[in-house]
Amino acid sequence: MHHDKDNGSETCARIVALASRHIRKHGVDSLRVVDLMRAAGLTHGGFYYHFDSRKDLIDRAFAHAVGESVGQWRSISARAEAGRAFADIVAFYLNEGQRLDVGAGCALPALGAEASRAGAAARNTFTAGLREMVMLIVQGSTSRAMSRCEAMAALSLMVGSVLLARAADDECLAGEILSAGRAMADAAAATSLSPRSQGARRSGRST
Repeated sequence: MHHDKDNGSETCARIVALASRHIRKHGVDSLRVVDLMRAAGLTHGGFYYHFDSRKDLIDRAFAHAVGESVGQWRSISARAEAGRAFADIVAFYLNEGQRLDVGAGCALPALGAEASRAGAAARNTFTAGLREMVMLIVQGSTSRAMSRCEAMAALSLMVGSVLLARAADDECLAGEILSAGRAMADAAAATSLSPRSQGARRSGRST
């Protein structure tokens, strides 16, 4: 029986946060409950006071990772000047800090491959995060000119850039990938805002 699902205890939250960092950095399969509890300064026997099972922990770690990532984008959007939210998100996302700090970085490149194997709850959480990030991109472009399709393409470009930059063992190449991703994301936003692009969209023609 799960004793701690809704009480918001600091101990439970700390375990989930540690698990969230671990699965982003090392993957779900490498998560061992005994090691995690030791890292939290707790005994293995206390695990079931907080969680029903290892899968329960993983589902909540997924939710924490995705919620943290979406929350960062929300905060950027809330602080941004009118029409600057997407540009500010791109600047935050496609940089060395995001590439290097995998454990605290965006859940999408870290857990994308894991989501399809982690079960329905984790996959639903991941999908909800995707939807909100797309919405934030659409809302973050000037006059809401970027379409949902363009926003999905921009998000895919950004996530792919981080994923490839993390995978490369060449620092120069990794930097080039992030720079190229920034340039293409900025260009996508600029194209969607151009009078020609907006006029073509209204007439139903592609540019």
